[in-house]
This record gives sequence, C-alpha cells and structure tokens, in this order.
Amino acid sequence: MSVGQWLTSHDGLVAAAQITVWAGLLAAASPALARAFVALPRATRVGLVLLSVAGFCVSAFGFPVFDRFMALGHEASYAECFEGASTPSSEHGWQPYVTYPLIRWAYWVIGGVVGRDDIGVLQVLNMALRGLSIGFVGLTAGVLFRRSEAAVLAALLLALHPTHAFWGTTIYNVPIPFFFASLCVLLSVVAWREGSARVLAAAAATGCLVVATRIEWGILAPGLALLLFGGLGGAWGRSEAVRTRAFWWPAGLLVAAYGLSILAGAGALTTQGGYHDVLGYLETMGRQIWILDFFEPLQRPWALLMTFVGAVFTARRLPGGGRMIGGLAAFVLVTHAAVTTFNDFAYRHDLLAGIGAILLASAAGPAMTDAWKAGGSARGLAAGLALLLAGTLTSAGIALRTNVQRYYITVEEFQATHPGFASPVLSHQDLEDGRCYLITDNERLWSLGLAGSHFNLMEPGEAALHWSEHDGCIEWLFDVTDYRVDGLAVRARALKIDRWFDWELIGHASFPDGNEAVVYRMTSPPWGLTEPPPGWRWGDEELGGEEEKEQGEVQSP
Repeated sequence: MSVGQWLTSHDGLVAAAQITVWAGLLAAASPALARAFVALPRATRVGLVLLSVAGFCVSAFGFPVFDRFMALGHEASYAECFEGASTPSSEHGWQPYVTYPLIRWAYWVIGGVVGRDDIGVLQVLNMALRGLSIGFVGLTAGVLFRRSEAAVLAALLLALHPTHAFWGTTIYNVPIPFFFASLCVLLSVVAWREGSARVLAAAAATGCLVVATRIEWGILAPGLALLLFGGLGGAWGRSEAVRTRAFWWPAGLLVAAYGLSILAGAGALTTQGGYHDVLGYLETMGRQIWILDFFEPLQRPWALLMTFVGAVFTARRLPGGGRMIGGLAAFVLVTHAAVTTFNDFAYRHDLLAGIGAILLASAAGPAMTDAWKAGGSARGLAAGLALLLAGTLTSAGIALRTNVQRYYITVEEFQATHPGFASPVLSHQDLEDGRCYLITDNERLWSLGLAGSHFNLMEPGEAALHWSEHDGCIEWLFDVTDYRVDGLAVRARALKIDRWFDWELIGHASFPDGNEAVVYRMTSPPWGLTEPPPGWRWGDEELGGEEEKEQGEVQSP
C-alpha cells in the first residue's frame, strides 16, 4: 500500500492528528497573542470583543438563518456526514477538494456528540468562527499599524461585510478556512514582530489547515510571503531573529508533514480553474481579474478613495509605512489574481484577498483621527475621510440588506420581486423548440439536450460555437437560482455573464416543472466571435467532425 493510499484509507486519523497538533501549537503561541491583545488600550480591546459578537449577531439574527437555510450542492454532502447518512471516510467515494476530510469528520463527530437532528448546530459553529475571525483581523490591523483606530475599523468592516456575513450562516467550506486564514495572518505578523519560532510554527500549521479546508486558498502562502518579506522590515519592527535558522526550521518541518498528509492523501490535484492547459488558466484570469464586485463594499469609488488616502498617510507618517502598504497591496493583488484563474470565481473566493483589502482600508482610521487632531485645514481632510467612511459603511449595509432579502427566497417571492415578470408572457414550448441555445441551471432542460449552464459561455470558442450553430440565438433563462443568495452561489455566475455579454429582455415564461424564468436574448456575438477561433479545440483535440463536438459537449462543465 502506497503512502497516499494509507493516508486516504485512514483520513479520519489524519484529520484528528492535524487538528491535535494545530491545537497544541496554538496553545503554545497563545501567550504571544495575549500580549498583542493586551498591548491595545482597554477600550479598543472591548471594542474588538463587541464587534466580534456583533458580527455573530449580524449573521445569526440579521438573516432568517434557521427558518430558510437549505443544504444544497456540496453543502448537502457535509449535511449527510453530520446527520450520519453517509460515512465521512474518503473510501465512501468523495471527490478530492469537493468536500474536505477535515470538515466531513469534524461535522460527523459533532453530530455524534450533540445529536444529528438539528443542522443549526453547525450554523452556530460557523457563525462563531466568523465572530472570532473579526477579532483576528482587527487585532492584526492593530499589530500592523500600532493604532487602535485601525484595529477597530478593520473589525467593523468585516463585521458588516455582506459576503462574510452570508457565508457565516452556512455549513460550507468558507467560514472555516477563512477562520484559519485570518488566524494565520495574525500569527505570522506577531511572529515577525516577536521573532518567535513557536508562533511561526503555529502560523505554519494554521496555514496548512487553510489548504486542508479550501485548496485554492493555498495562494495565501505567496501572498503572505510578499507581506512579510516585502512589507514588514526593520523600520516597521521586524525582529532580528527572523534572519536565523532557528526561527524557520520548526515551521518548515510542519509544512512538509502537513503537506504530505493533505496533498498525498487526497489524490490528484483538482483540474478546475483552467479549461485545457496553463494557457486556459491565464485566459480565465484575463476574463475575470477586472471583476471587482466580489470585493463588495470595498470596490466602491468612495471606499477606494478612502483606502488610498489612508495608505498615503501611513506611507508618510508611520515608520516603515510605505513598505508595509506595498506589502499589503501585493498580498491583495496576488491572492485576487490567483483565484480569478478559477472558472467559477465568485464572492467566496475573493474573501481571502478581502483580508488584505480590509487591512489596507483600515489605514483610514488613524489618518482620520490624526488629521482631526492636527486642527486647521487638516480638519477638512478628516471630515472628507469621515464622509468616505460613512459611504463605505452605507454601501456595506445596503449590500448586506440585499443578501438578507434574497436569502433562500422562494420562486413565488422571486416572481413578486423581479421586474422582468411584468414583461410579455412567452410559451415554454416555443423556447424548447431547439431553435435557440438556452442558458439555465435547470437540469430538465439539460437532460433534453436543449441547454447548457453559465459555464458554457465562459470559454470563447465554445460560446461562439453555440452562437453559430443556432444562427445567433442564445437565450438566458434567468430564474430564482440566478437571483437568490444561497449555498449554490449561482448569483455570481449570473453577474459575470450579465457583464460579459449584451442582453435584451424579451419576456418571461412558466415551465412544466414549476420553474419560472425571465428570458433574455443575446444581442451581439459572444466575445465578439461569430465562429470558433482557428485551432480551437474540445479538450486536447482540435475541433473537427461531429464526433469531437459531441465529446466536447459531454466534457463541458
């Protein structure tokens, strides 16, 4: 039996070992975290605790969590483990990196302890981890900037973060890896300041658990390296111990051991993200890297301006501030760019880059306070920053309210809400006559061979093929899955194809399976192509006869 086979067949033991070692290292590092926390003024410490509790409450009581939540898609697999309907063992046939052994086993154990009837227990757990993450990010800002205002502002932005608030209500692998990621960043920064090999080892183990619960967030490693090596130098307060071997070897051993247990035992790495090869990843990045909506609310002009002013202030006034700002900006850019290579890139994936974006934005807190204290004309700058901050928090509140309103809404509520249902009524028979290529998540239409999903427009060659084969008729059946906020996260795919292509509303239709859809028709060729580009291929084969086309249609996501 190979090492990988043994790890796979004993994944429960592996998960237990991973958590046990991590917990021991975290306990060893806790005095350093306590020192960083106590170094903040008492009022700031109270503020961080209150904001952490507030973040929990935003998710627990702001959303109709326990009334509406449904475990959908991969999330349903986690629910099965909690309920005891499926074994969490990898030998059950779980696909690697679709559901993660560490989370499956944790949910299974929790169900065995508290009972398997109420899935709300897992939601409370994830909401609690969200609350702790808010405290970690706030404390990280305090350590980085050495200012209470930065700590409080970072925690406030995350407490009101609409995406983080929503995913905190779920049982999917989002709040758990975010918890580990935010703790890893905090531990790393504290280790850099104190020169503690013990704290760095805890950071390394925590970072490995990020990968063990969300594989693509392994990009945290180079992002964090850019922040630490590029951004936090001697002027900032980096310990000289960082230059010694003793600082690094425990963390290196841990990464090697954890890496073996995570990657070797999970089988082949996922192929999701690019379509055919390395070039496919780069092409996907090119189509998605400019989509900043997933940074909500920090992509708004007023939020960007607030962040810029705060960054300039930090660069000019804080020792080592310019270098630190550069490191944070690099963290954001690298982590954002990396996850945009994934074809299903969405709000949840950019939460990792969001940690860096929030830390950058928190620089506005000290800038606003110091400008006000300086008096005179500087108070105008303080007032301007206050307005920008108010706009940012208002944007967060509006987006949060939208997520609450759309949280697992019913088809009937969708009909009552979306203005497209005031358009002309269309016959579903006419839509299903095969004349037009349909975009929908409706599996009945997929089974009839009449439709594809949003993914089938993401690759330009495939999109152009559907356009040419249907005489320029591509219709989008925008239904409740495209509109509501739920664990399937189809809404982000809908946002992307709405931005990428030109559509006109032509009506709405009722389907025999109960689906209600607003119908849009594409008005110009997708990606500007009326035919697939020369040399375009399905998989590894160039587009040729009907056989290749049929194979490609089966392989397309």
